[in-house]
Amino acid sequence: MTSLRARCTGIAKAVRAAVAGNSSCSPASLTEFSPDQEMSFGHEMLKVSRILAVEARALIRDGRPLEAAQLLTDGIRLGDDLSRGRVSMLVELIGQAMTRNV
Repeated sequence: MTSLRARCTGIAKAVRAAVAGNSSCSPASLTEFSPDQEMSFGHEMLKVSRILAVEARALIRDGRPLEAAQLLTDGIRLGDDLSRGRVSMLVELIGQAMTRNV
């Protein structure tokens, strides 16, 4: 369980770093995806949002609700960021689904 928690923390730190900037475009708009790559990207992003939700619940159990709220806010921002700029409909839907997972 500890190694899983450590991996979740690493993902949480990566998400915090990704949303720390004030970029007004989607990170997904910087890359041309093939349909298979888009599906794979979407699957990975949805896993990230689920991991953030699990980590937030663990933070709440540890008595750290403010950190949990900040983490969930970062997850929602990442989902919103995916929908910005010139992205495909699938990437936009992935971003919307991410905001509902966290």
